[in-house]
Amino acid sequence: MKYNLCDEEWILLMGEDGTPKPAGLRKAFLNMNRYLSFCGEIRLQDTAMLRLFAAIAVTMMYRYDTDGRLNEDVDWDTVLDRYQQILRNGQFPEKVVNSYFDEWYDRFYLLEGEHPFFQVPLSALHKNIRNAGKKTEEIQFGLPGTDGKIRYMNHKDISCINGTILESGNKASAYADLSGTEKHKVSYAEAARWLIWYMAYADCGTKAPGKWASQMTFPSMGANIYPTGKNLFETVMLNSVLLYNGEDIYDHVSPAWEREPSLIVQDNPYGDAAPRNLPELYTQQSRRVMLEDDGSGIIGAYVIAGDKYSSTSAFIEPMFMWKADPKDKTGLAMITVKYNMMSSWENLRNILLASTTSRSIRWINQLEENGILDGENIPYLMTGISYGSMQSSVDKMLTDSIVVSPVFFIDSLKIDDMRKIIEIINNLSTVFYLFGCGLAKAEGAEEKDAKVRGGQLQVIFQNRGEFILRKYLQNSIDKKEARDQLLFACRKIIDHEMDVTSIYAFCKKDGRNAADEESIAIHKVMKILREE
Repeated sequence: MKYNLCDEEWILLMGEDGTPKPAGLRKAFLNMNRYLSFCGEIRLQDTAMLRLFAAIAVTMMYRYDTDGRLNEDVDWDTVLDRYQQILRNGQFPEKVVNSYFDEWYDRFYLLEGEHPFFQVPLSALHKNIRNAGKKTEEIQFGLPGTDGKIRYMNHKDISCINGTILESGNKASAYADLSGTEKHKVSYAEAARWLIWYMAYADCGTKAPGKWASQMTFPSMGANIYPTGKNLFETVMLNSVLLYNGEDIYDHVSPAWEREPSLIVQDNPYGDAAPRNLPELYTQQSRRVMLEDDGSGIIGAYVIAGDKYSSTSAFIEPMFMWKADPKDKTGLAMITVKYNMMSSWENLRNILLASTTSRSIRWINQLEENGILDGENIPYLMTGISYGSMQSSVDKMLTDSIVVSPVFFIDSLKIDDMRKIIEIINNLSTVFYLFGCGLAKAEGAEEKDAKVRGGQLQVIFQNRGEFILRKYLQNSIDKKEARDQLLFACRKIIDHEMDVTSIYAFCKKDGRNAADEESIAIHKVMKILREE
């Protein structure tokens, strides 16, 4: 089956009319300004697709001038000038797009040839037939490890790779989107989309030999936060970070399909440094994969562990936020900010308080400072994933968004004010936890039930506080207005709780009553909000 991703319509994109529009890579790049966004099966698939598109976009801008002429002798000014010209025109030049996909056309076949896309070629695999001579025969494929010994790949049904099902080989998904034979075969288009997702977010159930068998995929090591534009073209451009550390250009750009496929199973521990160029990072082959085709669709895949990068030194990763490692006594070690699977407020707070800004945000700041962007508020999307037991299955995938004025990433006074407001919301949420506990105890509740009541009030306030913080980050209200709105929210919650509990709570218990709890809460609120 000759299925080439340059031409076949396998990518799901949201058209300007709000309906899905399938496209191949060439069509998508030539008409990217006519699409609003990706619209794949799940949001994390869209994030993985964005990383793929950004890898191609950066490669194009490093390789070709805007007239489509090959010119890789670039410096900081050259790549930034190319970027600005393309951004100003609102689309990728046709000559650039065609030059790139024509040159690398044979590397985008999904199944054919010596370079099947994001896979290892069948001809390079070692083949073994187990249980030969018996009724049941099982074909195994393998690759040599770093010691030269053959490591055999795991065979997975396609339902193990489909991100809307995520079945293990031992247990069926209770709430799968598909059932029966439908979940055991997918079209070539859908298989290509899940292959991109799998490389970025696969669980650790795929084993390699030795002690270092399982590792999280690189994008799943931390919370992903990235800017979005008015259309797909703007989103891809905003995420096409062209400089290594804000100053240096990449030595060499090399997406995975341009290199010879790695035919070695990596046994190394987590110490491998991350790549020094974005296309290589964004096309990391975290698994060695070969799709299984039955002639009319993809029914499974042979998989084994692939490349491993350490997240502790990967400051090149544009979508990560960093914070100090609390276990490190020197105060120098940094770890990625994780995505909390339970609370939108926790995610927002942790990301905004991260001690190191992400490369994506720094890139936006740099574009602002160079006059390439106009200072408008930019929506940021946050995506995250968590794994189940032993990281062998995907547990949850969540998404959140935030609109931030660029001033909050470059104005130190604004940053200090933002941190102060977050601190106030944190302190007030503790007040409402204690207030809820106190009310419940005044009614005669046991300690366990009192904590539940306190937690409920805490969440109610955090949700309101988050709403006010988001308005502040959009620069639609100032610090004083944020403080006033927080005070109003506190008053409303206290008044409401007194109304609904007054019938029961005014009977004294252990010398306490609801009126006492109200007075204590109001006093603490006013103390926290008192202007210094």
